[in-house]
Amino acid sequence: MLHVQIPEGVSGDYRIEQFTISQENFRAVWRDGIPCGTYTRLLGGGRLLMSDTPQEYRDHVLFIHRARGHVLINGLGLGMVIAAIQDRANVQSIMVNEISEDVIKLVGPTYEKHPKVTINHADAYTWKPTNGQKFDAIWHDVWGDVSTDQLAEMTKLSRRYARWLAPGGFQDCWKKSFLRYKKRQEQRRRW
Repeated sequence: MLHVQIPEGVSGDYRIEQFTISQENFRAVWRDGIPCGTYTRLLGGGRLLMSDTPQEYRDHVLFIHRARGHVLINGLGLGMVIAAIQDRANVQSIMVNEISEDVIKLVGPTYEKHPKVTINHADAYTWKPTNGQKFDAIWHDVWGDVSTDQLAEMTKLSRRYARWLAPGGFQDCWKKSFLRYKKRQEQRRRW
């Protein structure tokens, strides 16, 4: 299990804060798979955007295990994926695109000092790499909420980035498999 090491802080409408799941509030959250402990979360606009809980880590684990070579991540969040892969020998570089300057101010300093990491203030939907750059692994995590309505966006983003994926490379989106499953279940119920 990976906990990020980001200091608490506030920038604009975003906040990084620690929170504790204790025995007193354990029953209320155990159904979500969060054991007792102290965690870090990123809030934006008064809502939870990301945390370093085991459940959140599980959402990223497939990509973390497959990341290699030159990696592109759309969406900085708490940098949990960066923290998990930055010291691996088979990862050569990590480029991150983040649309929020406030998130970069809060989270960026923790990772920008690593020689493999570059963080861009950029929109994943309009950013383009320079000089024919290709990536061996691409991860899209730009959604604060999750619903089957986002599957079309995920497909659009994946198609857009397919041209920058190296042969044999891997690309995925946060929660995409879950949303496909959920959509199939919804369709079955309608029949």
